[in-house]
Amino acid sequence: MNRIRYTIAAMVGFLVTAPMATVYTAGPPTVSNFSIADVTNGGVLTEVDGSHGVPGDVVRVGYVQRNFNEGVPGAATDPFAWCAWKNGGNEITLGWATVNQFGDFALPNLSTQVYPTNPTDVCASGLMTQIITHSNFGPSTVPVLHWLNIGKPANGIRTVAGSIQYATQVAAMVADGPKDVDGGENHADLSTDGIGAGRQVSWKGNGGTFQSPTCNVVDETNIGSPTQEFPFIVGKLVGHAPGGSVLAIAKGTRPALRNPQTIYVKVNIKGLPGCGGGGFGSGAGLLGSIFKFL
Repeated sequence: MNRIRYTIAAMVGFLVTAPMATVYTAGPPTVSNFSIADVTNGGVLTEVDGSHGVPGDVVRVGYVQRNFNEGVPGAATDPFAWCAWKNGGNEITLGWATVNQFGDFALPNLSTQVYPTNPTDVCASGLMTQIITHSNFGPSTVPVLHWLNIGKPANGIRTVAGSIQYATQVAAMVADGPKDVDGGENHADLSTDGIGAGRQVSWKGNGGTFQSPTCNVVDETNIGSPTQEFPFIVGKLVGHAPGGSVLAIAKGTRPALRNPQTIYVKVNIKGLPGCGGGGFGSGAGLLGSIFKFL
């Protein structure tokens, strides 16, 4: 009987004195920020930042791209249409990054074009980029773009419409310049607003999950003035999920600018409590949290 008591006491003593270990349970890391530079001359992805990784894990970040003609599926004129995959649809590695003690990682010094080249060319008016994060913690999920259209409901007005599926957070934006008053945007966390993570959502003037963002096309550039405008209309849809993001960008035409300038842009995806991963922050002010132009 005494032997049993001693054995139990020894086991209890071991449990009390054994060192504590930190246990991480996580899925794939998430993308939290895109940095895009030189919008007027091509739009180049310069950095990808991520979060919700396991400290010490090495993350490989890759991407695939496909051109598209912006438009509405099934439209009688100028409908949405997919064009060829770049690189044959094969994934290209952007680089590797080690997750720090806070669960974050950064992949700087990139130079990958993510803006389409020509708003008047059928297969150069839109470009879809899927960013994929690979780790040792679960398979990656990349949202799917179904379509994107820059609408012209009236002279001097532009809208963006489209559809994304398999995302936890989504956003849409249309703008003719970098200032808050130059465009419209909306964003949502599908896992907290009752829609449901992964559900197909759409932005339309009528009948969509969300109302299409709208902007007024006004040329405020003046020689000697710091005011900036894009030499085109830009429409964007973004979808985000653990392990991957989709960034779809289309260009539309606008009247020639009086004083064109070079513009830089940052696309920020802030963390949200829902879905257990990164999402879009609410931010204060139009374009302030998702599409920040520099």
